[in-house]
Amino acid sequence: MGRSRSFDIMWGWDEKPSKRTLGIRDKQILYRNANSKCQNPACERSIDFDEMQVGLKTAASEGGKATFRNCVCATHAINCREPIAEPYF
Repeated sequence: MGRSRSFDIMWGWDEKPSKRTLGIRDKQILYRNANSKCQNPACERSIDFDEMQVGLKTAASEGGKATFRNCVCATHAINCREPIAEPYF
């Protein structure tokens, strides 16, 4: 039994163009998987869901897509100030 098409798209394993942002349910999943913390190693503070922003490991201007593999939970200050560094996933 193979994976579903929606599963492939969600994780970025499909050639279909992705949306520029995540939906509310995807943000909730990302927030829960991050244990309610900023995922940048320089920050790692606890944040509320309302103040969470979705950061991209690879910027959209460099070809990064809004997939779970490329998205991280970040605070506004961290997301605007510096690029999100690999490897902390």
